[in-house]
Amino acid sequence: IDNKPSMLTLLGRWNDHYRSWTRNKTNLLLIKYEDLIKDPKNEMDKIIQFLKEKVMKKYRKMGLLLVIEN
Repeated sequence: IDNKPSMLTLLGRWNDHYRSWTRNKTNLLLIKYEDLIKDPKNEMDKIIQFLKEKVMKKYRKMGLLLVIEN
């Protein structure tokens, strides 16, 4: 009997990881590699907008106003 753990045991299954990452959809931006290659400007705009919203939310919680210019 081989008592060595398999790579599957050490790393877990992809589906399990994906489900754990996507459980909290309010803090998730899914960018597909294919979309990034096909339309990098649009995908980068999505990333920037996502990050802006996160930063703005954090500043509002602290009672601060943050102005981000394009």
